[in-house]
Formats: sequence, structure tokens, C-alpha cells
Amino acid sequence: MNILIFGATGATGACLINEANSRGHDVTAFVRDASGLASPDTPHIQGDITDPDAVLRALSGQDAVVSALGPRTPLKRDPELVAGIRTIVAAMEKSAVRRIVYISTMGVGDSARQLGWVGRVVAVPSSCATPSRTTPTRRTSSPAAAWSGPSCGQRN
Repeated sequence: MNILIFGATGATGACLINEANSRGHDVTAFVRDASGLASPDTPHIQGDITDPDAVLRALSGQDAVVSALGPRTPLKRDPELVAGIRTIVAAMEKSAVRRIVYISTMGVGDSARQLGWVGRVVAVPSSCATPSRTTPTRRTSSPAAAWSGPSCGQRN
């Protein structure tokens, strides 16, 4: 499977690249700055997540998207991140890519209700984490989608 990873220069993104590669997937990282990649050999496309043309070009030939994008400051609304996610979803709607895994540190959409009191009362209102349009989460038990395991929590 060809997988495009957003947020590939962070710790979670590096873990996702390692995990996908170890499972035989072809990974491409979408990055602002390639110098932040853990491995300089990782195929990458340099661009801005708010640039619709760059994101659409990056999706060409991909089967799935994994986003490990996060705010620069935890618990603070990041308008560029919100705009970038909207750009990614819009580009996916224009392309043939129909699979996305979005990793978030907080509840997003309907899952925001599962947060504890501090998350519901303090964090979510301050970060405006609830998107304007939500899509129901579809869970799968497919072995191809099961990406849990000890290799993701370990650094090489």
C-alpha cells in the first residue's frame, strides 16, 4: 500500500514511518522541512498543508493518508493546522484516496464527549477541537489495519 504521512517529522510520525516500512508499505512523507525527518532516505514531498495544489499533487498514486499533525503548542488552537486538515480532506475528496487515519491527542468530533471533565471544560473549548463537519468513525478489525505493537513505542 502507498501511504502518505503528514506530520512525519514528529516523534509519532517517525514511528509511523518505521512501522509502515516494516510492514512492507511504500511510505512518502509530506513535510515543510525535510531536515526534520529521522531518516534522510525517507521519500518525501516538501510543501505546506494549507496549499491545496501541493497536497493534491502529493496524493497522486497514494492509497491512504495517515496524519500525525499536531498543534505547535498543546491545548492551543492552531488555525494553520485546522486549515491544513481541511485542505487534506478536500484534496482527498478530489482524488481517488479514500482512506485516512487521523491521530489526535484529544477528542475530535463525536469522540470529544469521551474526554474527562478537564478536557471537556478547559481543553476543548480553548482549542476549538470540534470540527464544523463531522463524519462518523468507522472501525475495522481488518488485520491490514491493525497497527498496534511494541515496535511503535520503541526507538531504534
